[in-house]
Amino acid sequence: MDSQAVESALNDFTTFAEELPRDVGRTIFEMAAEAGDGPVCALVSKQTRTWVEPIIYRRVVFYNANTVKLLYRTIFDPASSKNVEYIASHVRILVLDFLITGAKETPTLLNCCRGVEILAFQDDINTNGQGSELVRWAYAVQIKTSPLTTCIDLAPKRLSIHLTHIPNDHFSTHPIFQQVTHLEIARVYRGGWLFDTLSHLKQLTHISLHCDVDLSEQGQLTNLVKQTGASCCRDLRVIVVWTHKSFSEWRDSQHGLSDIRAIQSGDVASRAVVAYKGPAKEGEKFVEFGMIARDYNGTFYDWSGHSTGKDFWMEAEQQIKERRR
Repeated sequence: MDSQAVESALNDFTTFAEELPRDVGRTIFEMAAEAGDGPVCALVSKQTRTWVEPIIYRRVVFYNANTVKLLYRTIFDPASSKNVEYIASHVRILVLDFLITGAKETPTLLNCCRGVEILAFQDDINTNGQGSELVRWAYAVQIKTSPLTTCIDLAPKRLSIHLTHIPNDHFSTHPIFQQVTHLEIARVYRGGWLFDTLSHLKQLTHISLHCDVDLSEQGQLTNLVKQTGASCCRDLRVIVVWTHKSFSEWRDSQHGLSDIRAIQSGDVASRAVVAYKGPAKEGEKFVEFGMIARDYNGTFYDWSGHSTGKDFWMEAEQQIKERRR
């Protein structure tokens, strides 16, 4: 659509908006903004911009370094109404691509979002699963450059991070964990020191672990579930362990699907389920096996609040509830 067509469409939409009763118009535009059309709605008129901007800024996603720089300029532009106080009071969901956390503006922006309730670092936003090698390389410098080491004012209730975001000796004492009820940790291998710190997270009720599993060794997944359950506080209700191995890799391995079956049946822990993240076609096979499955963008949609149905936490809760019947 060319610029004249866009301008004509906006003019028609503006006339339509002005003829609506005020309360009806506001409801329609707010619903459209919730569905993701907020930026378009903001162009209709000053009034609609006033209605939808709080919704637009409720959920902020940093897809790349350019989006980081754009918000940074917006906040610190003297002429902007979207200053630090506005961001602090409006941003509730903040999702960042793992590979841009090293941008120099990121720590400042994180500290500006001190009212955030959901904070997630996702490593597959731009890569569709192809960035794992780059992510592994980034781990070598992540602790030194992690923006979270300087963010002491954030107190999210839901948090998704990599182990490398916080140095081991600060994991349980860092302020960012004190109010967390839902915690997701990526790239977990065996757990190690992690289990010694989980007991300090007193508000924790849900935990999600993305596991690097060696299929030649039986019991890795079940042991991870057992150790997690034993290490967390008594209020823990849900454990989700993720595998990124394909269905055929599990099926054809020496021990087959025994670990998955044991967890899914509730024999290992009544509050634990197994989930799969990877290509959608592989996910269909795991769903038939009774598991939660997400493609590479699926967990991003869950964390950013864009899920069209239940997020993976809700699916896990439902599976655990049905198991107890």
